Amino acid sequence: MSLIENSFPLPGRATPLLHELNIDRTIRCPNFNSRHEKDKIRCICLHHSGSSNAAGDLNYLSQSHNPDGSRIYAGYHYYINDRGMVYQLIDDRKRAWHAGQSIVHGQVDRGGKSINGISLGICLTGDGKRAFSESQYASLIQLVYAKSVIYQVLPTFIVGHFHVSPGRKIDPQPLDWNRLFRGLYSQ
Repeated sequence: MSLIENSFPLPGRATPLLHELNIDRTIRCPNFNSRHEKDKIRCICLHHSGSSNAAGDLNYLSQSHNPDGSRIYAGYHYYINDRGMVYQLIDDRKRAWHAGQSIVHGQVDRGGKSINGISLGICLTGDGKRAFSESQYASLIQLVYAKSVIYQVLPTFIVGHFHVSPGRKIDPQPLDWNRLFRGLYSQ
């Protein structure tokens, strides 16, 4: 049996609560399209923004075009700044453009080249060098836990961008995966 077949859902309450998270829904990201009706959320993919400027990141993600007129192809369902504030940029029911060409455990969405249709994308403010803050970890753990229970995402499908796009992406760096999973299992 494979690791996936031996995997089991995170222990959870019937309805996980996000009451401790203040989720801001005022910033919207236009970089999404509809999920195929047969694509269901099976994966949570984590990213870092590549910058330590949350305001700049959120401004960029709220645009559909760069100043030069070129199209922006980046969007996340959730964004967590360095203070642990969570922004929901795209509704869970939509297909955010966060993973590009990607595959998770042999699975892709109905489009055939990406996990975008079968995943939620969560981005953390981060330049890829400095450690994520205590507040970011607290919010990330609570958000990932709740979404994992709601969508019955197996732990082996909680991945980084580098897992699903090997050789092309390195994020989220420097995420402490042991810390994340210890936090998820202690909920």
